Amino acid sequence: MRVGDLGAIGDVQQTWTQLQDQLPSWLNMLAVVMLGWGFVLWLFGKRFIRPSLTLIGLAGGALLGVQIGKAVDAGPAVGWAIGGGLVGGVVAYMAFRIWMALLLGLALGVMVPWGVAAWHGEPPPTMSPTGEQIGERIREQIDEVMPTDPTDVDAEVDADTNVDSSGDGADAPPWQDQMSDVLSEMTAAWRGWWGELSGVMRSLVITGAGIGGLGGFVLGMMLPTLAASLMASFTGVLLLVSAMSKLIPAWAPGLADDIPSGPRASLVLIVVATVIGAAFQWTMRRRSADK
Repeated sequence: MRVGDLGAIGDVQQTWTQLQDQLPSWLNMLAVVMLGWGFVLWLFGKRFIRPSLTLIGLAGGALLGVQIGKAVDAGPAVGWAIGGGLVGGVVAYMAFRIWMALLLGLALGVMVPWGVAAWHGEPPPTMSPTGEQIGERIREQIDEVMPTDPTDVDAEVDADTNVDSSGDGADAPPWQDQMSDVLSEMTAAWRGWWGELSGVMRSLVITGAGIGGLGGFVLGMMLPTLAASLMASFTGVLLLVSAMSKLIPAWAPGLADDIPSGPRASLVLIVVATVIGAAFQWTMRRRSADK
């Protein structure tokens, strides 16, 4: 697969239109779920941030506790899991301000340079292959897991048995090969994009990443509630855009031609919608929550 096959930001609608004819119909339902969940996060997602971080802390603490229990070989694993989960949940709950600073700093550190490059007409490459490529991969997977000739199954079993008994190791599974190909394509695409940027644009991208990351971290430490509103709204907007890019070509193909597309249009839409959602969420609670 060539690097040029990876679509640019302005090709999202075309890519999803191609996917409409090649991917299963249940993706329409998935897009509807994404649309609903994106709307909830866009306007009310701040309420889910802290409980979600606490649950992540519980799960992470439990896993860490189990590993520590195995390492020291003392006491039942259940006890270590419960203790680690409680500690992780409490730490995650109490460190809400730090979490928001890190998340907002990471988000702005990525989005600010992306926005700068997109505004100047040089957006980074997308990571999504075209519809034809995805359809081809799906057909290849179906052929691999469901051979048309029954003798192929016996041949595969014999081959696996011979490889296992030889001890030389089997070839990598197909999904590992595909993942390796995707990572190679991503790396090549980003290297090609970076190599084509001018020196001034590279400086702008690096400066934007630094300013966005540092500014996001400071803002998150000062106003964690506002940071939570921004993160929830931004996540919701991304879900809404992804869902609508799938549903509009499928349900209203004529409307897709009237919607402005391109890097600048996408950037303006994401920024404006994120600010509106964050403002709505933040005003639902007084600023005293940040004091």
